[in-house]
Amino acid sequence: MYRLICRLIALVVLATTSRTSLGQSDPQLEPPPGPAIATVTFTMNLGSANPPYYSIAITSIGGSSYRSIPNSDKRTGEPYMVEFEASSSTRTEIFRIAQELHFFKGKFKTSQVSHSRYGSKSLTFADGPITNGITYTSSKNPLINRLTALFESISVTMEFGRNLERLRTGDPSALAAELKQIERRSRHGRLAEFQVIAPMVQGIATDAEASKMSRRYARAILAENRPSRESKPVVSELRSPSLGEAEGAR
Repeated sequence: MYRLICRLIALVVLATTSRTSLGQSDPQLEPPPGPAIATVTFTMNLGSANPPYYSIAITSIGGSSYRSIPNSDKRTGEPYMVEFEASSSTRTEIFRIAQELHFFKGKFKTSQVSHSRYGSKSLTFADGPITNGITYTSSKNPLINRLTALFESISVTMEFGRNLERLRTGDPSALAAELKQIERRSRHGRLAEFQVIAPMVQGIATDAEASKMSRRYARAILAENRPSRESKPVVSELRSPSLGEAEGAR
């Protein structure tokens, strides 16, 4: 009797499972939707550089992120990530150029040469269901080159911030040398998105425990990167290209 009851229970469970399997198909995972906010993303992949890989995403309303992966064996290899608010001037410039490039829809004068020298780069525009992109190593298009240089400058600033954070706590004796490099670069032009690392530099400038040289360089960097009046954002005027406009892309 006990065996009969166990057999009947097993048959009921099997029948229930079979009905469920027949009545339902395997769930299909939908691809994740694109960002709800228009976003321009730049990536660089160059094994001989430091960092060898980084990506920068700038949204049309300013919310932005930076991510890089170090290549030194002395480091953890964990990605370095920063979320920041892009300045209106940088945001405006990026989306203005993206618009002139038909939001990266179409064919452009780019080349795919050896990655070991120039690295592999990409520019992507995403806005909901729209995703356009360019992958290149170099380009003769002045707008692509301008956009590439701007993103590379942002990366330089972010990596300076990473180094300052690391040296201030782990190697104070090398801090002045790093600040000297930042000050030298600042003399040749303001650092892109300096406002992201400005609090860190300000902290060093007023840190009584920092060396006199470090404080002096920090004050010079702050003076050379004083906030300037930014141009009025025109992001609200930008729109994604229609199919007809995309056909005319160069």
